[in-house]
Amino acid sequence: MQDFITGVNRMKERNQIVHRIKDPRRDGFASAEEASRFLSLSRAMITKLVADGSMPHRRFGRSLRIPWNWLLDQVEQASHSE
Repeated sequence: MQDFITGVNRMKERNQIVHRIKDPRRDGFASAEEASRFLSLSRAMITKLVADGSMPHRRFGRSLRIPWNWLLDQVEQASHSE
């Protein structure tokens, strides 16, 4: 989880946190690839966080999806924790 927070903090420093999404309050799910780009983490790290239970997810068939609301909440919490 510390790697996740470090990634979010790096994005915050570069002012790249929320502007990557057209509507940051939208409902729905991000693909693992979208989540990795949004958080500046590798896809392998996303998979690890899902596997150890640190990141909520859903599977639709073989596709892994992460709730956008959770991703946005994590970014918001990380930005307020500093």
